[in-house]
Amino acid sequence: MSETRTEHMKRGRLPSKRWWLPPLIVLGLLGVGLALLPYYLEHRIVEQLSTLTGREVTLEDVDVNPFVARVTLDNIAIAGSAQDEPPVLASKKVVADMGWSSLWQKGWTIEALRFSAPRVRLVWRQNGEWNLTHLFSSSSGGAEASALRIDHLHIDEGQLSWINRHRAQPATLTLEHIALDGQGFNSESHTPFSLTGQAAWNGGTLKTNGKLGFAPWLADLEFSPQGIPLTTFSAYLSSLMQAQVVQGVIKGDIHVLAGQASDAGLKLSADMTLTGLELHSAKNAALARAERITMNDFSYTSSPATLNIDHIDLKAPFLRAIITEQLGTNLTAFTPPASDETPASSQTVSSQTQDDEQRSSTMPFSLSQLSVSQGELQFSDRHLPQPFNVDITALSGQLTGLSTAAENQGKLKLVGQVDKDAPMRIEGTLSPLGQPLSGDLQMHFDHMKLMTFAPYVRQFGGYKVEGGQVNLDLDYRIQGSTLRADNHVVLHRVDLGAPVPDVQTQLPLKKLVAVLQGDDGVINLNIPLQMSLDGASLDIGSVIWQAIGEALENMVTSPGETLSALLGNDENTNESHKEGDQDEIGWMSAVKKQAPQSND
Repeated sequence: MSETRTEHMKRGRLPSKRWWLPPLIVLGLLGVGLALLPYYLEHRIVEQLSTLTGREVTLEDVDVNPFVARVTLDNIAIAGSAQDEPPVLASKKVVADMGWSSLWQKGWTIEALRFSAPRVRLVWRQNGEWNLTHLFSSSSGGAEASALRIDHLHIDEGQLSWINRHRAQPATLTLEHIALDGQGFNSESHTPFSLTGQAAWNGGTLKTNGKLGFAPWLADLEFSPQGIPLTTFSAYLSSLMQAQVVQGVIKGDIHVLAGQASDAGLKLSADMTLTGLELHSAKNAALARAERITMNDFSYTSSPATLNIDHIDLKAPFLRAIITEQLGTNLTAFTPPASDETPASSQTVSSQTQDDEQRSSTMPFSLSQLSVSQGELQFSDRHLPQPFNVDITALSGQLTGLSTAAENQGKLKLVGQVDKDAPMRIEGTLSPLGQPLSGDLQMHFDHMKLMTFAPYVRQFGGYKVEGGQVNLDLDYRIQGSTLRADNHVVLHRVDLGAPVPDVQTQLPLKKLVAVLQGDDGVINLNIPLQMSLDGASLDIGSVIWQAIGEALENMVTSPGETLSALLGNDENTNESHKEGDQDEIGWMSAVKKQAPQSND
């Protein structure tokens, strides 16, 4: 019996000594599970993100804190769409506060996702698609993908590069130091997520807020640029004009609609202010500048392409316009550069065909009002031996109703000063963008110094100018390629100096002035003019000869004996009236022969 008790006592002590074994096994299994959990999560994350994005996903390390359901990923990257492309998304560190259900459910639920120094490449391809269009679409991976829900997204010290390959010359815009917060992302929902943030952009700042979606692609965003240099967009501006942007700073508000948020392709609406603008020609010569340009209600759509602006205000604009020695002009800097891809055969296309093509390809454009204050225009004609220069200052006025529509006529009204002391006024209608070109302008210039026009008088009249004043009333009518003008010229006390050496002219200008000038020293001329605008340049000399011929033809009465004094030597001034008339006809015919025909 003692043995039985002993054995029973032994059997009773065994359970009391092994009670810790089951908890130890559980703890051991839990420890092994926690040790293997990072490897499991790394495999699961890579597998699910690869399926979700349709791209190769890599990461360097995974750290798990099970007590707060936090997963930290080091150096994660989502590959580009091609093998030789950099990652579309890469981040040094990603911290995710996850819902535990993500461990056993097919989808991922992330309560908070924080990116440290992420790098995103947004590419607009030649075919018009974006590289992010299907990035987080549930159908992008080919296989059945998992859902991804992110309640809150935060980005710190991010970088975004926008590469535009949808143009002949690719361009890149880069935002740095991005701080962004987003909410409500769900890959299984068509509802876009909201975001707000700001970034540094080439010395300025850019703030944004709005909605963004990837599947389907949707953008409804407000941007507020502040202090961004205009040179940031040089790659885009260079395709619009040959002039080079030297400086200028932008601020304003821009609303962007794209994808399913727009029914007309890309939509832009904006209110912008540009300060300190300066443009140079291709030869790095000053071309234009403005103290401030304010643009209100800018509206652009890409499909169909249209551009409408309600109001542009130019404060202290400056323009230097030059006729070169070869009778070209520096204003071609405002035209787009020639394309190297133009077929040689296109150079033989008729001018009518080119006009038709230009008319059909011109983007519809309208500007309700353009205002100018404190403007300045410097004009130079360098094709003369002595260059002609004139400054028009204190320019102010408005152009309203500017449009590419042929039926619309813009109304122009400008006032200013020529060489600081001669008032000028321009008013009428103008349609510079319509097809065909049209306009009806009246220009008034009072008390201009004749010395201003001395280079033309020297070249085409053969005399130096010592003094005199000019009043001009010019009525220009433009229709298509034809300019018709009725010019009323009033000269006051013209004083011509010595003949200019080596200048040959058939015009006896000094004697002509003596005949036409009355006792009060006034010469009145009505000069009709017609000329073609088809040519690449304007021959000022031909225009002047035509004007002289027309002026002489419109002289209703001229004493024959006085005209004969113009046509012969001084000692022959007493020749007969008949001889004077014959000489008059001969001399006027010579002038007419030098004048261009109306169809030139």
